[in-house]
Amino acid sequence: MSDVPEPAVSAELKAWLFNAITESIPKALAAFREQTIPAPTATITQLSDSEDSHASEHEEAPRKRPWKGDSATAGKGKAPAKHPKVPYSKPRALEGEHISIENSKNQTDIGIKNVMTVRLGQTCIRPEIADGQLYYYYYFPKQLGTYIDYRCSDGFLPQDKRYYGRSYCTENGWNPKPKCTKTCSRYNAQVENGYLQNSDDYYLVGEKVQFSCKQSYLTKDKQKNGERECLPNGKFTEDQCSKFCDVTQLPVGKYAPDKKIFVVGETLLFECNNGFVISSGKTTTNIQCLQTGWSTFPRCIEYKCVVEGTNLISQRRDYKIGEVAQISCPPDYTLKGSELIQCYNNGWGPELPKCEQEIKCNLPRIQESNLVKKPNKLNFKVNEEVSLSCHKNLFLNGANLTRCTSDGWVPTLPVCQKDIPKPHEDDEQPEKVCTIPSINNLIRSPHYPSYVVGKEVQFSCQDNFQRIGQRTSICTQDGWKPDLPTCQARNPEPTQASTESATQAENPEPTQPSTESARQEKRQKCPPAHSPINAEIKNPKAEYYSGDTVEIECSPKYILNGDRIILCKDGKWQSSPQCIPLQKCPKPPIIKDGEITEETRKSEYFTDDIVKYSCNPGFHITGSDESRCTERTWLAAPQCTEDPCSPPPSVTNANVVNKKKLYKHGEYAEYVCVNNYKIAEEKPATCLEGKWWHVPTCVYISCSPPPEIENGVLTGYKKNQYASGEKVRYRCNNGYAFEKKTNEKSEAICEETQWKSLPVCRSRCLQ
Repeated sequence: MSDVPEPAVSAELKAWLFNAITESIPKALAAFREQTIPAPTATITQLSDSEDSHASEHEEAPRKRPWKGDSATAGKGKAPAKHPKVPYSKPRALEGEHISIENSKNQTDIGIKNVMTVRLGQTCIRPEIADGQLYYYYYFPKQLGTYIDYRCSDGFLPQDKRYYGRSYCTENGWNPKPKCTKTCSRYNAQVENGYLQNSDDYYLVGEKVQFSCKQSYLTKDKQKNGERECLPNGKFTEDQCSKFCDVTQLPVGKYAPDKKIFVVGETLLFECNNGFVISSGKTTTNIQCLQTGWSTFPRCIEYKCVVEGTNLISQRRDYKIGEVAQISCPPDYTLKGSELIQCYNNGWGPELPKCEQEIKCNLPRIQESNLVKKPNKLNFKVNEEVSLSCHKNLFLNGANLTRCTSDGWVPTLPVCQKDIPKPHEDDEQPEKVCTIPSINNLIRSPHYPSYVVGKEVQFSCQDNFQRIGQRTSICTQDGWKPDLPTCQARNPEPTQASTESATQAENPEPTQPSTESARQEKRQKCPPAHSPINAEIKNPKAEYYSGDTVEIECSPKYILNGDRIILCKDGKWQSSPQCIPLQKCPKPPIIKDGEITEETRKSEYFTDDIVKYSCNPGFHITGSDESRCTERTWLAAPQCTEDPCSPPPSVTNANVVNKKKLYKHGEYAEYVCVNNYKIAEEKPATCLEGKWWHVPTCVYISCSPPPEIENGVLTGYKKNQYASGEKVRYRCNNGYAFEKKTNEKSEAICEETQWKSLPVCRSRCLQ
């Protein structure tokens, strides 16, 4: 440059510049542009426009050499392209440019020393990003309209939740302001027994995620839906889906307390509607809400009273609660019980009557036996008597008077013979019977014309008469023992003899038997005890004495008719019972979907035998589980009712294929998980006895962070978890490239839990 002397700056200009710089730089610079400065000694330096451009996204920006004149950007900006010094020119500055003013020698009294930088227009300085960092190496300050990219630390994201954030330099500063906000992962928002309604992977602090509870579950507020808020600690507010029981799941009926929702642990009293009972036969039951639902699901069935028994006659067999049945019996049967009975929820009231067959004794016709009967009929009811005789020239062998009893004719029927039978020494004596002569005012019980040996009769007298003698007497082979009593008026004519006799009879003086006779009486020996046909004596002894007893036990397939215990009295055994054959029953009925239990299954069945039934899996007994054989007929057998399953329960992140309203026992339900989920249960969901078993769950399929590859690096932000199907990209280091056999692919894919198609970086020299 030529050595042209620079004109001096006036004092007014110095003061003006000082005020402009220190007080109002924008206004001073605006005025400075319009003023002509003669021969200034200041040099205006314009900075390069390239300062505000940032580095390429794929190449690291080269470091810049610091330059003199801009202390604020030393070491960061490019070397300035200085304007030449033009004497007496009018310097201009554009918006966003920098100027440097250098003082002349010995003119430092205005307070400007060495170098001073004046900025024209708005710029943005380097932002402070908490929990984050700039994505590239930038130079600051930045010009209006330029932008910066930044990324956040683990657990933080920009406001738009993208992998990196972008902010623009505006007149009001960075917009949006670079900010990293704490996040909550959707995996931490999962609610047991519920599913999320939102699909975002991450939530910023203050954001809420909505969820819905599975069927039969509610939130803390007993709502079907709820929400959880992301907190600054990276966790969500607490909430849960708790099991509840809904009365609408129960059959129609009455329940207390009167509310719709019951939580786990609460109980209710359930009652079927009128005319219905629980399958167990009860009208009420207590049910508790458990984690698995109601403890029991009562089944209300219409209750019916059944007229059981083949001999009972009624208009129909089944009656509803409240209905009245009129019962009758067929001919030759007698009704034992009430003719009218009503059906209640616990059965018949009064109880169901019985039809008992009338016992009749038959007599042979005259042509067959020559017996003449009075009264003249063939059939006689119990306790009826008949007088028998024979035709002319025939003799009666046996008793001429017999009575119909439950055991037949007593004594046995006689026969008519041509000759009078002669007794033989070896012949057995005819059966002995006892009769009671007519005794005034004497009452006997039972009142029969005759009595068989061993029969005991009780005696009493009419009013105003007193008994003289023993109260009871027994018919023996030798007659009545003790003697029959008599009846005497209580106030007879006083005669000495009668008074003494009556006194002695009424109050006989006790005689003191000798010790020896008492001992003999006590040890009076009884004949050997003989068991009836088809029976045996339990625990028999070699000898028996008066007062001893024996117990009779019938053989199998026989039933006892009479007293089981026989007493030896006065050295004689009382009459023995009979063991009559049991009536054989047909095979018990077979029920559908059930069978007779093993412990009651036999090859033959007899009267009063009982069989029990059990249902096949998936069915339950309706009514009583047993049936009894009476009069060769089995009472009504129970029925097996199927236990179907309602539609299979909902599973989070899964759907049911071909869903139906009802499923039979043993049927399967097929679940299919949504994308990125798979079935965790190997066994299929199965309907068993009215309940679902092996209901699956869908687990999230994810991969751990992708592995490192040799001679390459992962691009982008590495996450802790990747969904199945998600891809990541790699790049090779300098001097390396993806090998050709992988088709130069730079991506790897997460397949369920494994990373597939990992790229391989090879040296460029080897390819």
